Amino acid sequence: MKHAFILLAGALLISITTWGQIAGRYSKADALCSTTIILFPNGIYNIESGCENHSSFAMGSWTKKKDTILFHELDSSFSVIRNVVASNTGTPQITVQLFDTAGNNITARYPVGQLLEGMGVYNIDLDSTQTIRKDFKRKGSVIVITKLERLLGRPVRVNTDNANAFKIYLDPLLDYVRYENSHWFSRGHFKLLYVKNKLMSLHPETDFLTAQDVITVYNKEQ
Repeated sequence: MKHAFILLAGALLISITTWGQIAGRYSKADALCSTTIILFPNGIYNIESGCENHSSFAMGSWTKKKDTILFHELDSSFSVIRNVVASNTGTPQITVQLFDTAGNNITARYPVGQLLEGMGVYNIDLDSTQTIRKDFKRKGSVIVITKLERLLGRPVRVNTDNANAFKIYLDPLLDYVRYENSHWFSRGHFKLLYVKNKLMSLHPETDFLTAQDVITVYNKEQ
């Protein structure tokens, strides 16, 4: 799912006025767990559930059809990496820099490593400037952005081939991630009813504490 598609889908199906009315942070909590849904005005959503110090996360696009909010999770067509500029400096060192689409250096934001099949991941450490990561290049390695793989539940990798200096540009969708310490948990596509300042399940769901079937309600935070 391309980032442009997410924005255009929202723009076509929801008026700006409706965006402003519905967008916001909705949550529910019980004695053990909590769930938060963030609806951004441009049609992007985050959903995060936390139970006993474990946080799971998913995101995608949302649209409104009558009184129902439709949630479309990121699919396999979405690529975290927008562009890679690779070069060979003729040294045994490997360098990696990360940028957002505006060209801002965000190298310090995400850990990066070299993945060797059968050996594991070797971290590429930040230098003192906090703007570049350096290590000696390991033969046959693949660059892996480990935190994003965990967060988004998909490979985020760059083959090194004959290059050793890499500038990697990331998709702007990452600007809308609010739970960077979570693990991806796919919820698939789903629907919720929208009633003023509330999101509600369409059908009763089993409450694990009471074993009763109840309508799940997410209240909008003020």
